[in-house]
Amino acid sequence: MKTLALCVVLLIVCFTPQVLAQPSVTWVNAYYTDWDYQRMPPSAIDFRGLTNIIFINLDPIGSPPYFQFHWPGQQVFEATAADLIARAHANGVKVLLGLGGVWCSGDCGGNAFLNHANDPVWVHNYVTAVLNYARSKGYDGVSLDWEGSVFREGWIRLTDSLRAGLNRWNPRGKFSAAIAGMIQMGWNNPYDIAALNRNIDYIESMTFDLNGYWSGASGFNSPLYDPTPNWPGYRGDNVHQSSLNWIARGVEPAKFATGIPFYGFKWWGITAPGQTGWSNSYFTRYHFVLREDLGKGVLRRDTQSKTPWISKVNGQLGSNETAYIDYHDSQAVTEKVNYALQQGHGGIMVFDLNSGYLDPQNYPNVSDRNPLQTAMRVALGSTSLQPPDILPRGFLLEQNFPNPFNPTTTIRYALAEDAVVTLKVYNMIGQEVVTLLNEPKQAGTYEVTFEARNNRGDALTSGVYFYEMKAGGYSETKKMVLLQ
Repeated sequence: MKTLALCVVLLIVCFTPQVLAQPSVTWVNAYYTDWDYQRMPPSAIDFRGLTNIIFINLDPIGSPPYFQFHWPGQQVFEATAADLIARAHANGVKVLLGLGGVWCSGDCGGNAFLNHANDPVWVHNYVTAVLNYARSKGYDGVSLDWEGSVFREGWIRLTDSLRAGLNRWNPRGKFSAAIAGMIQMGWNNPYDIAALNRNIDYIESMTFDLNGYWSGASGFNSPLYDPTPNWPGYRGDNVHQSSLNWIARGVEPAKFATGIPFYGFKWWGITAPGQTGWSNSYFTRYHFVLREDLGKGVLRRDTQSKTPWISKVNGQLGSNETAYIDYHDSQAVTEKVNYALQQGHGGIMVFDLNSGYLDPQNYPNVSDRNPLQTAMRVALGSTSLQPPDILPRGFLLEQNFPNPFNPTTTIRYALAEDAVVTLKVYNMIGQEVVTLLNEPKQAGTYEVTFEARNNRGDALTSGVYFYEMKAGGYSETKKMVLLQ
């Protein structure tokens, strides 16, 4: 009987269907900066794989109207925001208004902001003003971006008030907050964890910016783990320890995001991490590193921090300067996404989307102008961008890109198995405009280019159109906008 019972148990174990674990990351937030809108306008944004875009920044002031615009000024800010919101919404992505308060002077920045937050009357007036403004402009919520010290009572008061106001929106407004990356377990944490979990939908750790010119010695701005070898003079933090500390303090993992940089730091006058005596250090964007530094120095990769760096010596490999450049490439981005998945984090946060964009003027032959964003999407399991030898896990119709478009756009789709595929475009009243595809296809990923013409070859007029894919028992319809 014991033998029979054991066999039954083994049969149950061996033949019970296994439930596959689902990826933990369910949201991706990306910062879009107002200071780089000209190089990367909203029309250049690839919205695929994004959940929310955070457009920064409104800064607080102590008196009415309680917020102010900086460069490029209110008119340009609002025009860019309107374009961004329209395009994001057409692609199913939400836009949050960034509420800053550091990089401004006088009554606006740093401790002035935090002192205001300790005044209940100011908090009420400020929250009323920014939420009324955000809602009137079509934003889906707000993002609180503090980089200075935080006063616990002010933090609780401000986040409670913003949450209450956003709850009155219909639909309920979204709320994200950027929190310090360099938090130690022994530090008397000024952030109130209960308020974080209670009020914030997306808790974004600024692990994209851990070691810079303020660190005393050159370092890695966002090392996944402590770098090796132990660079002399290197004093820094790492993403792993920072993330562990936040979760250990009680932050809900499903609300927690690993921060990923699309930029790095350039240090003049030195050649490696862990060095002092540099003549200058500044924030450098990915596209600039590709254009000015890659190939003009020795590219290295720290195996433990999982990040690349470039050593430039004047006269070596075409370099005309001596410098150390720490940055992130597609491999480093992939490492961080995989880490977030392994740790069970709920989200990913990118700072900043603009820095990863390769502009057509300098990169005329690049088909995908967002390589870091593509790497992130692939690592998260986007079926449309898997390597060709890996079959998709299901049927999928992606949002067309770009959208809105003029006059061409690309539609990507994926098939888990062989099927007859039809892809048709319809107008607003449901009339068929054009058949793009009606043929058998093998399992795999595909893309179709649509040139805004009907079945007769006539150019279409501006407006809203719908495209529908049918394959086997799968059917899905998505909306696209033509702007002539």
